[in-house]
Amino acid sequence: MNQRDSNHLQQRFSLIELIIVMSIIGILAGFSIAGAMLVRKKAREGNARTQLHMIVTALTEYQAEYGFYPESGAYPIPVSIISSLVDENDVPYLDMTSDIFADSLGQTYLVDSFGNSFYYQSPGTMNDKSIDIWSAGADGKYGSSDSDTPTAAQVADTDNDDITNWKRK
Repeated sequence: MNQRDSNHLQQRFSLIELIIVMSIIGILAGFSIAGAMLVRKKAREGNARTQLHMIVTALTEYQAEYGFYPESGAYPIPVSIISSLVDENDVPYLDMTSDIFADSLGQTYLVDSFGNSFYYQSPGTMNDKSIDIWSAGADGKYGSSDSDTPTAAQVADTDNDDITNWKRK
């Protein structure tokens, strides 16, 4: 083999080499996309937890001023009443106007970063001396069931991704 033939052979890639390189690029792209989706989900969970803590803080300030939490009744209610909670100077305890959803009936609700309503119960069942606040989390379901409205059993379920203001066991 002369010099010209060896240079000519070294300049080409075989089909197998190209397929291997494309496969490696595809695998790396898949890992990158999966990682980005996980980071995005974690960021949304963090945002939902921040929203929840803002709601808890607003209700705690309300309770400190008036001596009681707003009553929710026997069943959990979507967090809509909180937007109308104001102190004696008409200053709202909570200003989350960007996180409000209005349904077809004109009811407004505070929603988490996944678009699920926050729910409120006073007195709480999980925090018996305080209040319970939670949302369905990333899967949009309460507890490990397929329900889109919470019940006490689903809220107490520890096998789920719900965002809550109580510690899970």
